[in-house]
Amino acid sequence: MSSPKIVDKKQLDSAPYIVDFTKEHLLAGAGDRIYVRSIEHPTTLNFTVYRKGKKFELPSSKKIIGFEAIHIAEAVLQNTGDPATLKVTQSKNVIRKGDKIMATENGRLALNFFPQAPAKQIKGQIISVLDGVAQIGQHNIVVINKGAADGLKSGHVLQILQRGETIIDPFAKLKNDEVTLPDEEAGILMVFRIFDHISYALVMSAKNAIHVSDYVVTP
Repeated sequence: MSSPKIVDKKQLDSAPYIVDFTKEHLLAGAGDRIYVRSIEHPTTLNFTVYRKGKKFELPSSKKIIGFEAIHIAEAVLQNTGDPATLKVTQSKNVIRKGDKIMATENGRLALNFFPQAPAKQIKGQIISVLDGVAQIGQHNIVVINKGAADGLKSGHVLQILQRGETIIDPFAKLKNDEVTLPDEEAGILMVFRIFDHISYALVMSAKNAIHVSDYVVTP
């Protein structure tokens, strides 16, 4: 739950990046050393390796509100410089040249949550799901297009509504007349990690199959 991260283009462009590995490796993993440009005045020894992921936009204006930073690995700084040397302590995926390095965030994720409904009416959408599964169910982590700017806080609970399907009414007098079926309750999620316009949430329960683009609303 601590690994999801949203960054803006400036953060991505300015972040140090992996330029090479030791021992002429093409890829790297836990136990390997990596060369990074550049870490000359660090404020921490612990760093996280990220890879640029999906682009997130506001549905109404198509304004880019951030990029997903995919968690790849953890590393510790051994030598500063340009390039700096880091040792990979644990890896979730293989590390590639060009992957970005950012200081590890400590203490940002609450360890205790107090589930409650938001005080104001929220209506957003699920815009992505962590690890790219096709169907979303209980305990999956999803991304919603509402965040701190909309009044969301850690522990806020939202109802998931499965979008009503639009079908052709075969009995209507008007040929090919379309009708949109009502939205149906599909589950409940709890927000646990918040950025300005985007949040990560854990699906607490699922009554029906949940999909990207389903609505999330104040229960």
